[in-house]
Amino acid sequence: MPHRRGDVIAAINNQDVKNVAQFNQILSGFKAGQNIALLVQRGERALFIPFKIR
Repeated sequence: MPHRRGDVIAAINNQDVKNVAQFNQILSGFKAGQNIALLVQRGERALFIPFKIR
């Protein structure tokens, strides 16, 4: 299930994301080819989206 416009990323691999700077900091700890799980708030629903770092 791909991400959609309006999705809000709440966590990356169970690490809370509060702002863009924190999002970038967390992502910088991963290497190309690694798989991560994004916890996304989509409207009233929360769901995990698998994502591969490029």
